[in-house]
Amino acid sequence: ARIICRCEMVSEAEIVKAIHSTLGAKDLDGVKRRTGSQMGRCQGGFCLSRITEIISRERGISMIEVTKNGSSSFVLDSKTREGIV
Repeated sequence: ARIICRCEMVSEAEIVKAIHSTLGAKDLDGVKRRTGSQMGRCQGGFCLSRITEIISRERGISMIEVTKNGSSSFVLDSKTREGIV
């Protein structure tokens, strides 16, 4: 298993499962509540970007559309490099 959150030892498979489960996680806080990721010593400093990528990929949305806690709590506001979000 590919570990995404090193502090809490949360794997990519656990995050994907949290997104696709009944009443699945739609934002970063939803993943946090369901898996415990982002709650360790670094408070998401290392894993937040990887979790954002996974949510984006699994939900079929742009990374810019991923929110922290629904509605307009966007984490990113624009592309950082050409061709990369």
